[in-house]
Amino acid sequence: MKLKSNGRLLFLIILISHLFITHSCRKELRTDSESIKEQLDLQPDDNQVIYSPEEGSTVKVNPPPFTWLPVKKNIEFPPDYVKYSGAEFQGKLWKPIKEDYNYTLQISKDKNFNSGIIDIKGIHISTHALNEPLEAGEWFWRYGVENGKTVFSKTRKFVVPDDARIWPFPKNMKQVIHSIPKGHPRLYIPVKELDSYKSRAANGDLEQTLTKIKNSIEKNMGEELPPEPEFSVNMDSWWEIYNTVIPPCDRMETFGLVYLLTGDKKYGEEARRRLLHFFSWNPDGSTADRGHNESNYRIVTQGTRAYDWAYDLLTPEEREIVEKSLRRRAEQLYHRLKYRPGSEYHVYNRGSHEERITGFLGEVAICFAGEWEEAEDWLKYVLTIHWNLYPAWAKEDGAWHQGPSYWTFYQYRALHFLTALERATGIDLMQKDFFRNTPYYILYTNPPYAKFSPFGDGAHNPPTAMRAENMYIYSSLLNDPYLRWYADYLNVGHPKNILGILLKDDGIESKPPKDLPQSRYFPGVGLVSLHTDFGDADNDIHFLFHSDSYGGVSHGHPDQNAFTLEAFGEALAIASGYYPAFGSDHHRLWSRQTKSSNTVTFDDGIGQEGVAAAKGKVVIFENHELYDYILGDATEAYMGKLNKFYRHVIHIRPGVFIILDEVEAPEPVTFEWWLHALSEMKTNQLEKSITLSEGNARLKMKFLLPEELNFNQFTGFPHPPVLINYTDTTMPQFSRQYEDQWHFTASTPQKVTNANFVSVLVPYKHNTEPVFDISKLTDTPNDFSFELKINERAYSIDIRPEISVKEITY
Repeated sequence: MKLKSNGRLLFLIILISHLFITHSCRKELRTDSESIKEQLDLQPDDNQVIYSPEEGSTVKVNPPPFTWLPVKKNIEFPPDYVKYSGAEFQGKLWKPIKEDYNYTLQISKDKNFNSGIIDIKGIHISTHALNEPLEAGEWFWRYGVENGKTVFSKTRKFVVPDDARIWPFPKNMKQVIHSIPKGHPRLYIPVKELDSYKSRAANGDLEQTLTKIKNSIEKNMGEELPPEPEFSVNMDSWWEIYNTVIPPCDRMETFGLVYLLTGDKKYGEEARRRLLHFFSWNPDGSTADRGHNESNYRIVTQGTRAYDWAYDLLTPEEREIVEKSLRRRAEQLYHRLKYRPGSEYHVYNRGSHEERITGFLGEVAICFAGEWEEAEDWLKYVLTIHWNLYPAWAKEDGAWHQGPSYWTFYQYRALHFLTALERATGIDLMQKDFFRNTPYYILYTNPPYAKFSPFGDGAHNPPTAMRAENMYIYSSLLNDPYLRWYADYLNVGHPKNILGILLKDDGIESKPPKDLPQSRYFPGVGLVSLHTDFGDADNDIHFLFHSDSYGGVSHGHPDQNAFTLEAFGEALAIASGYYPAFGSDHHRLWSRQTKSSNTVTFDDGIGQEGVAAAKGKVVIFENHELYDYILGDATEAYMGKLNKFYRHVIHIRPGVFIILDEVEAPEPVTFEWWLHALSEMKTNQLEKSITLSEGNARLKMKFLLPEELNFNQFTGFPHPPVLINYTDTTMPQFSRQYEDQWHFTASTPQKVTNANFVSVLVPYKHNTEPVFDISKLTDTPNDFSFELKINERAYSIDIRPEISVKEITY
């Protein structure tokens, strides 16, 4: 009897425990489901990717990229968890927490998903690239979070047109890995092609190239290599590490390349010496990804190439030393891209350095495919990014938010990965519209005869040799004579590196772009380039307008609705300021301020916000037989401080520019209209006119409105730039002295809530000053018009109620 009672008690205890556990699990599951539902279909912020395909969109590529915002688990971080970044780093290991939900992607022509469903489960990240094209027609898609029962998002519709370009993701990543040549060397030049390149380098078309490469490093043979640096704690020490580490690390690759092409062991041994030196450093120390990351990038990238090319000179023990360190360094890059909390690159892809890391990691994956198990995951992630999200700072039209200088650095890196990938796997990223269009961004907005390179950091420099080398490479990849003209104009041939070795093509004859359209609009970053004699430096007038939906972030500036003007080989209206170093006083307090640009501020220089939400946009671009018309809207860029800033630009060809600025504020302010130049401007406040002179070029400018203006001109900078002792010649922003520039404002004499600035700008050559006359000016809320007579031609110009330009005959 006692046994029976004890048995019943035990049974009741087990039953109650089971019910409690079941209830707890259900409660936890219900809580998870509620949390999941709350995170579905959230509106992306300005730093996050958008849902793709967008609701109601017609896609251009088939299959389109599928991207959504992630749903995060509520994870309790351990007490000893080390965050990715912070002053407390100093070598502490950061280990990413990888636990998260998987996703299901469903696509169907049935909006209710009752039939014909493409169902893909177990997706690890919030983006996916299909490996089969879709039928033309209307489609629906949704994503689901796998948590016992899949919880789905709302349904989004998109259309695949008949003419969408077919570009599916590689079907089988294991096959891609298997297709990569075995053994070493395999990067860029596989073993089976090596003899051919050696022959060309010994006594063929690459002989002179090889000689120049060898001459560039002979003096560095056996040089003393830097010790592993201490942790960087300020900008000065950061640059000291850069100057000390980067050049000798870069030469590690060059010595390896010369050994690859010659078989001369003295070059190979020097590459080997450098490999063993730099890879003896602690990969989690001062040059880790979270330490001096530029050093880490170079050790990884230049080290991977040198290791691959000098592989046969290393002993098994030495290979183990290099691979152990390189593996850890590459792992850091992968973790930074994929798992960094709140900065996962497939979600927050506006990181500047991360744009390059994808290519660095891709090259390591190619080099060790089939040897390191994780190489397959790395390459798949990198390819998914390139298929769906690359580049972060541009759209398919090819223009680059960060400006020509950073385009140059980033495309130099991207072209390496693009070439290495195609050579190893046959996968051709040049099929992306971006890569096919991006050299035309440089051709139009920064022609080889330009004096400056707006808009963005490094704008004060003219086109560089590296930029021309990139254009040479693009000309070879696209067989494009206009791009080759760019390189030839600057007398820059193929690069003296692995890209130049592979893509040297003497069969392309350059062609100046005189027969191309004189204007081009790049909607992705709100750029309009207007030329009068495109390709003819002595006669071309180039007006460049910028109003950018990316806002004033990263290496771009808060300069929405700004313009620059170059004419007859001279810079007239410039983007002022310099780029001594990111975050330096001059950079932060002048170059990245709206007042440094030819645009509008108020109350002593208050301008646009330097954040992603501070957007501009080109609302209208029209190209007519007689004129071009641009309407830019920078209202949003002032984040509520202005109610309105519309800039209308009319270009009457060739070379007459009329600008109407409509500005409104919520309360009375003093509006300021800025203009910047290299030399002192001649001003006449009574006549409301300005004349700029530079070399043989002139710019005459006259304000029609407001009726009264206060003129002010000054030179120099409130926070002068400080020249940095910088030894890397590939970074030209540090290569010249900083000269003072001149700055002009025309401001409203009283505080007002709204104003219209109307100006006429006419560039001309010395001794050919134009004579122009304005008449019949009407300015009412419903009518803005006037007549312009210039150099015996006359025009009737209407801006309100609609744009109209007509030539008048008397």
